[in-house]
Amino acid sequence: MTARKTNSGLLAYVKAQVGLPYWWGCFGQIATPELLVSKRRQYPAYYQSQDFASQLGLRVHDCVGLIKGYLWSETPTSVPLYNATQDRTAAGYYAKAKECGSISTFPGHPGQLVFKGQTQKGIYHIGVYDGNGYVYHAKGHQWGVVKEPFKKSEWRYWGQCLWCEDDTVPAVPAPGKIDTSGYPTIKVGSKGAYVQLAQQALNLREHYHLAEDGDFGPLTEMATMHFQRKYGLEVDGIIGRRTWATLFS
Repeated sequence: MTARKTNSGLLAYVKAQVGLPYWWGCFGQIATPELLVSKRRQYPAYYQSQDFASQLGLRVHDCVGLIKGYLWSETPTSVPLYNATQDRTAAGYYAKAKECGSISTFPGHPGQLVFKGQTQKGIYHIGVYDGNGYVYHAKGHQWGVVKEPFKKSEWRYWGQCLWCEDDTVPAVPAPGKIDTSGYPTIKVGSKGAYVQLAQQALNLREHYHLAEDGDFGPLTEMATMHFQRKYGLEVDGIIGRRTWATLFS
């Protein structure tokens, strides 16, 4: 594949697959009678359900096939072209991640991979985080591709896909060269790229040693209030227009 692959592109791809079927061993092919016969021969114990024939004509994936389908397709509807160098299990995608770790260290970038499994070697399922508290994954044949609330108690590990560029997080800008007027107001409960940007800026300015995880919790609120007090701002723990501007002044 020659197209540039990114986190935002992966997220757009998996969103486009919601509601489509789960077929074990598939990575975005169109379900045909020939594909069904082939998969029944390959995985006879799995392909026992009576509803496979009703899903013919639809795009089909298994859990890791969602990621392969994006990497191997030009668009969310084009024919995927198999690439052996990127053909891995869910555990294999974790092992090949650029950055990875336990979910307690998850930075929460949109389009990053999340994994289920009690240990790293025992990883058995993969999903794609959306940056706003939800995860997309091919859940199983009964459910197909779904969007569900992200629960750290269920997703034990995270990783940045080796073959995707993380294009979702704003870079910390140089002082005096930034217009923050378009930045969103964030507070306790906010999540995502702008929360991580604020945490990075607070750490750089005042050395608070916050976890740069994109989750605006009590420690980020306390650091924000300390910063606001120090620079003569309204001390409300909310990062709005004036606090953003002061962070990058």
